Amino acid sequence: MKEKNLDYYMYIQREDLFYHRPYANEHDFYDLVASGNTEQIIENKRKYPHSDTGKGRLSCDPLRNEIYHMVVNAALTARRCMDAGMPNEIAYTLSDIYINRADRCRTVQEVKKLNDEMVMDYAERMKQSRNSPRLSSVILRSVNYIYQNLHTHLTGSILAKHAGLTRTYFAARFKKETGVTAGGFIARIRIETAKNLLISTDYPIIEISNTLCFASQSYFCRIFREKYGMTPGKFRRMYRDVEE
Repeated sequence: MKEKNLDYYMYIQREDLFYHRPYANEHDFYDLVASGNTEQIIENKRKYPHSDTGKGRLSCDPLRNEIYHMVVNAALTARRCMDAGMPNEIAYTLSDIYINRADRCRTVQEVKKLNDEMVMDYAERMKQSRNSPRLSSVILRSVNYIYQNLHTHLTGSILAKHAGLTRTYFAARFKKETGVTAGGFIARIRIETAKNLLISTDYPIIEISNTLCFASQSYFCRIFREKYGMTPGKFRRMYRDVEE
C-alpha cells in the first residue's frame, strides 16, 4: 500500500473520531480465554454488551465485515491457546470448524452469537485442561499425531513407535497422563470429530464414517447413537433446524 493511501485512511478515521481498541485490551481478552477464565469472560460480556467500539472496517458489507473479524479472532484465539498448551490440531481444527460455520451465517447477529460460542468453547476447553495434569511433551506429540492421522489405522504399536517408546511403557504412560487408554482416546476423538463434521460440512454420513476409519457405517451409527442419543442423520437435521 502506498504511503498516501495509508495517510488517507488514517485521516478518514480521525475525521470519524474512530480509533482502534488498545492492544492491551486484546491481550487481556486472549489471556482470559487461554487461562479458561469463563466466569470473567461472561462478566465482561454482561458489563460491556456492545463491544464493537474500536473494530476496524474490513468490508463495506456489514455481514462480511463481521465474518472477517471473526476469522481474525479465531486465528488469534487458536494461537494463544496453543501457546498455553492446547494441542495444535485441536486449536486449528476448532478454528476451521467455526470459520466454516461463520461462512454460512446470514446476519450480523448470527456471526456475533457464533463468535461468542467459539470463545466460550476455547475457554471451556482450556479450563478443563487447567484442572487436568499437564501432558508431557512426548504424550502431547502423540495426541497431536492422533489428531493428524484420524484418517488412518492407528494402533498402540504405531503410536509407541512414533513416540520412541516400547508399547507397554507407552500404553502405561499415556493412560497415566490422559486418564484413558490410547484406544479409548482415539475412539472418543473420532466420534467427536464426526459430530463436528456433521455440524460444519455437508459430507455424506458414509464418507465421514469411511474417512475416520470406522469399521462400517452401521457401526459408526450405533456408537454415535450410544454417545449422543440419536443417529448421525437425525443429529444433523436437528442441529440445522436449530441454526435456522
